[in-house]
Amino acid sequence: MRNALPRCMLILVLAAPVGLLVPVCSIGADTVTMKNGVTIDGMVQEIPGGELTVVVAGRSIALRRDEVAGIVKNDKTGHLDLETIQARRAERDAKHLEDTGLTLQQRAEIMKLMRDLQSTDPEISARASNALIAKGRELDLFRYFEHCLPALSPRFVPGVLDVLARLDSRRARPLFLECCSHVDGGVRARAIALLGTNRDFEAVDQIARGLADPVPAVRIAAADALGALGAKEATPALIENLKSGDLRTRHVSRRALAQLWSLPGEPVDFETHDDWALFWDRQAGTIANPIELSELLPLVLPGERFQDE
Repeated sequence: MRNALPRCMLILVLAAPVGLLVPVCSIGADTVTMKNGVTIDGMVQEIPGGELTVVVAGRSIALRRDEVAGIVKNDKTGHLDLETIQARRAERDAKHLEDTGLTLQQRAEIMKLMRDLQSTDPEISARASNALIAKGRELDLFRYFEHCLPALSPRFVPGVLDVLARLDSRRARPLFLECCSHVDGGVRARAIALLGTNRDFEAVDQIARGLADPVPAVRIAAADALGALGAKEATPALIENLKSGDLRTRHVSRRALAQLWSLPGEPVDFETHDDWALFWDRQAGTIANPIELSELLPLVLPGERFQDE
């Protein structure tokens, strides 16, 4: 008995100036997984010579064999079921409303204002900030951002934290503390700066961990905040950062030390690490629980980065 031949189709392939009809064998409905992680559902067809096409909703997508990681046979043709798509969209929208308390339109308006916050035009950015403040007086933006902030792109977060600080710095405090451990250095720096600006003395230990951060901007924000808070216990850690290879870190650490120890009409400032170390040797007995840089646990591990999915 003869083996059954595979079902074949004819597709038009343009070769040189002439259209040629080439037989193509249909493999059936499948899910193709590309090496970059993208998946495609449709009718997979194999062209002699090793290339593939996937027919999705009447359209053909040409693929190279070396782009494909694997093919799983199933009945997924890629046909768009609009009713199912709309039902899923409505379900997602209802879930977002339940989680955030905001409608789809309200969320879209907030996203637009967040994008405007990133404008290089200061007038546009200021208008967006003021508009978000106004919305925050009508809507519960804290509930929205408490839900969305962990997945928000880092480029949006510092501006959002500034807005929340203006709305209610006490309610924003948990978000500031959470963002101190954000994988993005710019976010950590802004969160630490806001803790300092809002005189959060209880956050000194968290802020001090920023002195051991792998990102200079975070070390700088931490030094400034500790100086503003009068945290003399951070003196030995700040002195150690006078040996940093980053000029800005050394400069801001020295400025913070002078701010901590100077009195009206009695400035205290030294140019070198060794001079500050000698000064600390004389003062250490007057300060309880001094913070040593070598004992600080960094807020994040070196090399951690935000994965924007």
